[in-house]
Amino acid sequence: MAKISAEEKHRKKAEFDAHIYDIFINEGWDAVTYERMAKDFGTRKSSIQRYYGKRLDFGNALQGKILPIILPLLDFSDKEAFIASWLLALDNQTFREVNKLLIENATGSGVGGWQGVNRLLHIMRNTMSNNDADAAITTCLGKTVLFFLAPANQ
Repeated sequence: MAKISAEEKHRKKAEFDAHIYDIFINEGWDAVTYERMAKDFGTRKSSIQRYYGKRLDFGNALQGKILPIILPLLDFSDKEAFIASWLLALDNQTFREVNKLLIENATGSGVGGWQGVNRLLHIMRNTMSNNDADAAITTCLGKTVLFFLAPANQ
């Protein structure tokens, strides 16, 4: 197999990342798979795995792109408003997909979810106390897990 240059590898990675984002936004997290990427790029699954060693690594392509999408859905004025807006945002398909990715990160070996939650907590702590921000995110994440466990959402 011929080696590719670092420049070519970087270009391919950027192309893969953009495609991952498009799939995620248009079809959801479950549609982002090795098989899908390999098919869409006319290559082998092992070629995609060179760039993304594990499935959660696909989430790295979304870093820095997700928070701007979900922030307008959330009310940061206080703890109660934040929780209420989070629960309403679960009606939004993209918001649900972001949470699926977050839950998969929490139960897998990904770190992107923790970084995203920390960024969100930082924003929350600008408008509410640390205790209120921590309590709100704990409540929201717990309610999100219960939301996905509910039979109607399966």
